[in-house]
Amino acid sequence: MMVVAFKFMRRGHKLRYQLAKGVNLQVQPTQKFTVTKLLVSFATPQTFTNATTRNLLANLLVSGSQHYPSQTAIARRLADMYGADLNAYVARIGTAHTVRFSSTFVNDRFSQPGMLGKQLDFMREIIFQPRLVNGRFDPQIWRVQRDNLQAAYQSVKDDKQYYSAQQLMKEYYRDDSPMQMPSAGTSERLTSVDNDQTVAAYRSMLANDQVDIVVIGDVDPETVVAQLKQWPLADRQALAINSLYYSQPSWREPHQKIEHQSVMQAKLDLAYSLPVYYGDSSYDAMVVLNSLFGGSAYSLMFNNIREKESLAYYAESSLRPLSGHLVVETGINASTYQRVRQLIDEQLAKLRHGMFSDTQFNQVKKNLLNQYRGSMDNLSAVASRRLINQVLGVSFKEDVASRLAKVDRQKIMDLASKMSLQAIFFLNGGR
Repeated sequence: MMVVAFKFMRRGHKLRYQLAKGVNLQVQPTQKFTVTKLLVSFATPQTFTNATTRNLLANLLVSGSQHYPSQTAIARRLADMYGADLNAYVARIGTAHTVRFSSTFVNDRFSQPGMLGKQLDFMREIIFQPRLVNGRFDPQIWRVQRDNLQAAYQSVKDDKQYYSAQQLMKEYYRDDSPMQMPSAGTSERLTSVDNDQTVAAYRSMLANDQVDIVVIGDVDPETVVAQLKQWPLADRQALAINSLYYSQPSWREPHQKIEHQSVMQAKLDLAYSLPVYYGDSSYDAMVVLNSLFGGSAYSLMFNNIREKESLAYYAESSLRPLSGHLVVETGINASTYQRVRQLIDEQLAKLRHGMFSDTQFNQVKKNLLNQYRGSMDNLSAVASRRLINQVLGVSFKEDVASRLAKVDRQKIMDLASKMSLQAIFFLNGGR
């Protein structure tokens, strides 16, 4: 396997390698942490059907392998490696569905020489040597993990905040868009998934998915590369970066759905189109706008709807920077629906007209900077950010403080004027 180092940086910065076509590695040597983070991602375009199967697959692969045939055996092996952890989960990066394998382990300086190599060998075992019986996943393990996933789906249905957010996305996205499907899949899809389909999804993942690997810690990059060269990863088609960003024509009128359930707390969720994407020149202004609108304790919605008017149990906004929209979520009394709608509109109007104080504006930017600096001490957050930037080919030339300093009032006003209400979901507990 040919390995190409396509970018070299000094120690403490990122080293990037292409292990094969469509197989990318990023190593960040650092002595900041006493542990090392290994993150492996398999990415493919999401469809209506593959999210559920791949979620089940992720759970299966960390439930048993050829040499560690049970979760107990895996747990004992992790304990032998000074309490390393292992997780597998699914997530979406724009239109791409990813299956991710994550491990955090004590680096060699604080454990024993060769710990990095042992952990890479262990991850290879988990991913490439699953517990198969006659070409299928162990039937008992498969049934247990299917039932566990079905139970997890049921618990999600009982979480009305999550449920409402998913219903809002069904209203926002076009009927033919796989973006309607949660990255975790659905219980309805799971009922039609069988063992053979899961094996087929596994083989397709290994053969066809773009692979991105991130290693952060006190490691020797050449040692990492030499070991990963032994992984059976052949050339495959890389994802087209432009295809990862989702966009759709705006609805002429907002799509609205009202649903009645026996709930104590009503949910009012709204989705606005905001045609700014991760890595765009206006991305930082969009982040500040969101924090001013409802994305922080210093926001207009938090102060005026939740605190001043006491009309919401929660009122918050969040960005979807790979699909060009912003979401508002609130928990309210059903009888206050119209008043809350009016107040949300008023907060957006304030942003459009620059009606927020310099003190509030500066506090929001200071809070964002503090959040970012705090996240740099969270190894999982750092690795996830590195992975997303690698998949999307995004590189920010300036530090966060400099970028936030350039966001002014006019930029917020201009962006707020581009927001267009596209979807409304109201979960009403009343009759």
